[in-house]
Amino acid sequence: LLDGLPTAAEELQVIDRILRLPLRHGGAELRFPADESYDTAERDAGFPPPTWKVGGVELVEACFPLHDHELNRRLEHDFFWESWFLSDEQIHTLRGHYGEEVAFYFAFLDLSNRALLPVALLGPIVYSVRYIARSRSSILYLVLQPFYAALLVLWGTFFLMLWKRKRAELQVAWRVEHFEGRDFERPEYECWHNASTGQARYYPGWRRNAKRMLSMLVTLLQTGVLLLLTLLIYIQYVHSTESYTGLRKTLLASCLNGLLYGGIIMGLELFLFGAVSHALTRFENYRFQSEFESSYVFKMFFFIWVDGYLWYWLLGWLHIPIIRFYAEPNGSMSGELAERMSVFGLKLFTGDTTVEEWVLSFESAVTFQAIASNFFMLAIENFLPVLLVWAHEWRWRRHTRAARRSLCRPRLREALLGAQREPELWGRVEQVRQVLWEGNRQPYDTFWDLYDSVLYLGYTSVLPLLFPPTPLLIFINNMLEVRTDITKIGTCQRPVPRTTRDLGEWEKCLWFQNYAAVLQVALFTTISTETLEKVWFTDPTNPYFFVDGKLTMSVRLSVAFTFAALMYFGIFVIKTSMKQLPDSLADERKRAHSRARRR
Repeated sequence: LLDGLPTAAEELQVIDRILRLPLRHGGAELRFPADESYDTAERDAGFPPPTWKVGGVELVEACFPLHDHELNRRLEHDFFWESWFLSDEQIHTLRGHYGEEVAFYFAFLDLSNRALLPVALLGPIVYSVRYIARSRSSILYLVLQPFYAALLVLWGTFFLMLWKRKRAELQVAWRVEHFEGRDFERPEYECWHNASTGQARYYPGWRRNAKRMLSMLVTLLQTGVLLLLTLLIYIQYVHSTESYTGLRKTLLASCLNGLLYGGIIMGLELFLFGAVSHALTRFENYRFQSEFESSYVFKMFFFIWVDGYLWYWLLGWLHIPIIRFYAEPNGSMSGELAERMSVFGLKLFTGDTTVEEWVLSFESAVTFQAIASNFFMLAIENFLPVLLVWAHEWRWRRHTRAARRSLCRPRLREALLGAQREPELWGRVEQVRQVLWEGNRQPYDTFWDLYDSVLYLGYTSVLPLLFPPTPLLIFINNMLEVRTDITKIGTCQRPVPRTTRDLGEWEKCLWFQNYAAVLQVALFTTISTETLEKVWFTDPTNPYFFVDGKLTMSVRLSVAFTFAALMYFGIFVIKTSMKQLPDSLADERKRAHSRARRR
């Protein structure tokens, strides 16, 4: 705040701090009962005593800005109609009104959309090449596929480096480059007292590690349940696709399967996994809130990462390899082998088509099903709440108009309007209603929006191997996301300004996802496609590479790990060659460092 005038979001945070500070530190001390003794270091630093240390009750839950409807409508208009992407001015406006946490999220989403555009335009071109090559029995697409796969993975690294540059630029512009948020103890923290050493507040490391191991086992058990449920839904989808045609196939394979996946996995399982993960994180007994949130984010990211790619793993690493293993050299399958391709009597392959025809149709169908589910969740998360709020606002306006025109309620009319029928009173009534209405809304948190954005960026590097236009669909989803998110924030949620310097633990998740995409892409290219057989190892009689006319798994894995090593080397080159700071900012830091050395 010393470097310039505070923004509206910073003013609210200052007000919140003043309301909670003790009287002796210049605050209002809105607590009951009044301040009591607490930790000396915290008291000397001027921080308010946590409620659990004094047994008091907080009278202030949060300080938040009332929605500026004029600003929200202007932002919505600009986001929807003015340009495809957000301008720096709009990002700074979001930061000034809603705080750095919201602004960093929108800046990240906007940069991802800008970086996605060329990859999105390339997807349909690659899809056309694949279609033409397969229709003419050409190996052109198989030759290009490894390069396309590597390009997508390296694009992910390139984007993350772009984000590091953009983040550094925003940190300097918003003066949060060295910001470190203050962290208080959690009320649930159980501390021990060591009488022999005098250490008053500590928790044995062995005990926390034991709890972490137990939490890991429970998380793996939950993952096993997720795997079982997803496998059953996947088998239902495959059986419906293979056994039925026409309308029945559409109803069972698309509609029913989508309802099962949305209701069981994205509804019930996600809710239970989140609740259990939250309970496990509390059980681990972290002292500070930042440690608690980091552990919880990692657990939830593990869920979305496994769930988001589980169908891809089942199809690419299990279903397709098994079918290729049983297929004849000409790509067909005998009726006896087709009958053996069943689980609990449910058919996994009927043998009515060749393996290549089946793979071509099934790859696209599975990927499109996943993207369609994401669009459905976008509608549930962003469109439905806004429509419900709009319906409530319409009912309120109709009620107030009826009250103004009503002649059969003179006492109500007199109470609201007064003898002089002052219109200002209606403005006050509306303002009080807005305060009560927004105070009862859920606080806006970027957790679930970053949850989706991180997963979709991972899809961009992996799923195009199944369905090349995937980046285009993700680009369309993100363009809708950035526009509906501002409407959701300004309509049905209550943003509380928070100062931060980055996206938090989600940035580590992004880098993990980028490194994991290397192995996924390498294994899928070598195990699930015919690239090796038709391009590199074309002699099925070679005993070093083939057994019974099938390329051995050891050869596939060797090529996969070699391919992965080359992609990791490409990631290393990009990370070391790209500058992490803009040139102007890097020059400014060099000059500051030189001035500091002269002193």
